Order: sequence, then C-alpha cells, then structure tokens
Amino acid sequence: MLAAVLCAAAALSNAGAAQQKRASYGPVVSAYLTGLDEELNELEYQLRRQEIARADYERAKQRLTILRRFIERYAAENREDIVPEYQALAEDELNTLGLSKEYKPDELIAGAELDGQWKIVGVQSGAERKPIRFLILERLQRAADGVVRESKLGKTVDPRDVIETIIVREASSQLPAPPQSSNNADAAALIAQAKAETPEKPSLQAPRLLHIYLPEYTGKARDKRIEGEVIVRAMFQRDGKIKNAKVEKGLGFGLDDRAIEAVKRMSFLPAQFDGKEIDAEARIVVGFNLAKIYVYVGAAEALK
Repeated sequence: MLAAVLCAAAALSNAGAAQQKRASYGPVVSAYLTGLDEELNELEYQLRRQEIARADYERAKQRLTILRRFIERYAAENREDIVPEYQALAEDELNTLGLSKEYKPDELIAGAELDGQWKIVGVQSGAERKPIRFLILERLQRAADGVVRESKLGKTVDPRDVIETIIVREASSQLPAPPQSSNNADAAALIAQAKAETPEKPSLQAPRLLHIYLPEYTGKARDKRIEGEVIVRAMFQRDGKIKNAKVEKGLGFGLDDRAIEAVKRMSFLPAQFDGKEIDAEARIVVGFNLAKIYVYVGAAEALK
C-alpha cells in the first residue's frame, strides 16, 4: 500500500514537473527568452573558438541563467505577456551603469533604488569558488508628474506610434495600350487578354513586427546630445528567431549596443514568398532623437 502511494506521488510530481517544463508564454516573453538562448549559444561558440576566457564565459552564463529565472518567475506570477526591463550584474559591475555614487554592500539589498533609475528586485550569489553577489535590477521610468514607475516591455508600447514599415515594390510590367476602338467591349476584352498573358511574379512580404522594445539613451549619448540612426541588419527566421544581428551604421556612445539589444527582443511574423514562410534578411533602423526614439523596417531580402 505504501509503495503504491509513493508511486502515485512520484507520478504526480513528474507530471507537475513536465507541465512546468512545458509552460507556454506569449510572443513577447517567448521572444525575450529566445534572445537569451541565442546569447548563450553565442557564448558557447566563442568559448569553443577560444575567443573568450573560461572565467568570462562562466560569469556571462550565470548572468543569463539568473535573468531567465527571474523573467520566467515574473511571467508565471503575473500571467501577463510583459517583460520587465531587467539586468543581471555582478556586484563589482555596477560602475557600468554610470551611477552618480558608489553604494556600499549593505545598501545593495532587494527593494533599494539606485539613483532613482534602477531598483534592485533580487540578490543572488554566484557559483564561483569565491561567490560574487549578482544583483537583478529593474529600470525605473520617471514620468512628467515626477512619479517613478517600473519599466515594462510589453503591451504598453503601441507599435503604430513608433513603427513604419517601408515596402519596396517591384517594378510591374506595363500593359500595352489597346488600340483605339469605338467599341468599349472590344477594348475591355483586349485589356483582359493582355492581363491574362502577363504572368504575375511571386511577391515577397517583409517580416511583420508584433512587438518591439524601444531602447533608451545611454548617459554619455544624452549628455553629448547625440542624435541619428543606427542601422542593423538581421536574419528573421521562419521559426520566429532573430539571428546574426549586426550594426551596419552606428553612432557609438553605447547606442549601437542598445539598438542590437532592441532588435534581438523583437517578436514578428515571418516573411512570406509566394504565400510560404521563409527566412529573410532585413535592415532595421533605430532612430535616436532626444525628443523621441523610433524604429522602422526596410525592405526584406529572401534567403535561399
């Protein structure tokens, strides 16, 4: 009897674990998690090619693992297709945020705000022999009324306000003008015949964005009032993943990295050629203007 109870409990436990493993997310959270997977794959590729040191690889891997855990926890608890703007940093990496002061270790606790720009939402020890604390930070936004609000990536951004899709159409063949005729029926018949004899070329439909993440200015770029556009070229795969995002034209001052990060977090419907989903490359323009940041997608190129 006891053995049967234990077996039943084990079965329920395994079923629960399997259900948790199969947890589904909305397009925003899924795209973000896919981006984390791509970053981890890139790290492992660099490690195999000995492009990074083992210690740097281990620390970066811990950042991604901790970040994934907190995003999944947030999605499960809130049941919203929204991703908070989190960062996972080791305690000795806080200087990369450009904070105005140096915080003491006892000040770096969950709930603490740093410069009114970041809020510590979690603290976790690393796995090194000499454990280093990792801080999970959420960016805060200060509204016009002075109230600080948490920053979320999700349904708060209306893509119609910031996305412009540019469609470059192929030049269509001109139909020959029908000869002059006093009979309108004859003219209509000639036009219909010309259209029937002109085969339609398969059309390419560019990837259609479902959700975007608007990057923010870096402190240096805003201080120097840098404005302009960063052009990123990326592969939009038919499986919903974005790969090989590279800057073709940059602005520097950290804005190129912000643009790449924004592109990797996009969710989209794949490009289509002749009605079939395909892999395609496209240029994404991320415009940095001190008054407004915008994004638009250029014409796509089919990948064979």
